[in-house]
Amino acid sequence: ENNSISGAIYVTDCTFGRDTALFSMLSNGSLGIGAGNLGYVGSTYSVNSPDNVTSVTFGILNASGAIEGASIRAAIFETTVTGDPQFTPVAYTEYVTVAGEQSLYTAAIEGGSISVNGDFVVAIEEDGANLPAGTSCQASTTGGVYTPGTQWVWWETIPNDLGQWQNAEEFGYELAYVLRPNFNGNTFSTCLLYTSDAAD
Repeated sequence: ENNSISGAIYVTDCTFGRDTALFSMLSNGSLGIGAGNLGYVGSTYSVNSPDNVTSVTFGILNASGAIEGASIRAAIFETTVTGDPQFTPVAYTEYVTVAGEQSLYTAAIEGGSISVNGDFVVAIEEDGANLPAGTSCQASTTGGVYTPGTQWVWWETIPNDLGQWQNAEEFGYELAYVLRPNFNGNTFSTCLLYTSDAAD
């Protein structure tokens, strides 16, 4: 008799996180830049083959309510040969509106998706022009899965000679941002059919 087996493989949304999915409501559970600067706090991610980032999920702390209603977005950066983020984003997400003391937001990539390959950096943008005076965009953090050399910060007046990105630990912070690229926003379904002839 003939034996056949069939099955379906469902490939759904995939999220890449460097955090524990838990974040603190305490004031030290976040990291921002302040001083009205344009700046970014971000994390390095790596993929072994080209893939499409369709959205970014990130946590924002708003414990005092000072940035309620502010517009925040994320950006994607390619990296240099040394692994540092480049200075010009290759893509931005749409803006989200801050609401509540601390929340997770998911923002779609403008234009649909961005193809990434190898190392890339996902960062939350802090733009003083979009925030009330004297406030800061506080990116939620966690100490659960901290990996040295993967957490970055840059702002317009960053204190080094060349204005380069620096690792967060250079400022004494050994925390991972709650910041996650999401891949392949669509759900794909593929049915695999295998047939073999076998005599009983």
